[in-house]
Amino acid sequence: MLVSDSIRRSAGLRRDGAYRDAETLIEALVRDSPDESAVWDEYAKIASARHDKPTAIQRWVRAKMLAKSEDAQKRIGADLIACYLATNQLTEARSLAREVLRDGSPSLRLRQLLGILCHKESKARADPWEFYWQSRSNYIYVHACMTMMRIVGRTARSVVDVGSNRTPILDCLPHVRLRYSVDPTTPYVAPGIHSISDDFLKWDPGHEIDIGMCFQVMEHVPEVDAFARRLLELCEVVLISVPFKEEAGRTSTHIHHSIDVAKIASWFGRQPNFHYIARELSGEERIIALFDRLSPEIHTSFNAESTAALGYMFRWSLDGAGL
Repeated sequence: MLVSDSIRRSAGLRRDGAYRDAETLIEALVRDSPDESAVWDEYAKIASARHDKPTAIQRWVRAKMLAKSEDAQKRIGADLIACYLATNQLTEARSLAREVLRDGSPSLRLRQLLGILCHKESKARADPWEFYWQSRSNYIYVHACMTMMRIVGRTARSVVDVGSNRTPILDCLPHVRLRYSVDPTTPYVAPGIHSISDDFLKWDPGHEIDIGMCFQVMEHVPEVDAFARRLLELCEVVLISVPFKEEAGRTSTHIHHSIDVAKIASWFGRQPNFHYIARELSGEERIIALFDRLSPEIHTSFNAESTAALGYMFRWSLDGAGL
């Protein structure tokens, strides 16, 4: 089979979502034709389709280096810029954009990528943390977590956000009297918030807390078992989110990978009462898990009208019940 035929076959498998089959086919071509730019280009597209941007970047760098035509170099360069932007490597994106723009007018796609680059650079210069929150605030998992927090926290008296990194998650529960933001370096600071710069494993508020939330943090924590048990020991109800089944190496700062319900249960020493997989439009997935220390009941749904949700209506107070 010709190299071009194998690449077309791999592309078809990739578009059908058969990434493993496509990669097996291309890996054979990489061994037999290691200097073919088109082979490395398809190899990179498979990694990108699997949301493995760091690997895609490495492969596109090789493809661009091997590309013989100017058009191929520009096209691959645009793919590389898109990957750099997806991983917030703005310096690399800017450097490559200058290189690609040296000769000829930019394509429509490159113009769009330059717009994204300028927008990200502007936000990053203004305030990196504000930019981080703005980029996250529209994520599906954030809306799911905040919806669940509002349901669970209807009558909460105290809540802690662990590992907040300055994000204003606590603003979704403005009625809660005691709101703590605990982070080693960058707790959320705002009126009515107790901002604590401390290691959560060493922090002692001096009393039990009704609700603990911890979003996109535990995958970074070395002592994750002790961290999880401390959350459940300190808080009556715990809500967490972590990447779902993320492959090792995809995010360099993540210590824990391939996280599923079983792994989360092993951290906490028990099954979650409810879990939900939030899938972003990009294809990224995160698992949200709810733990209720006082109940072993497993729930299959958690909308505002579900029995599980209604059980929290007067969890900590009967105010407004009319009894």
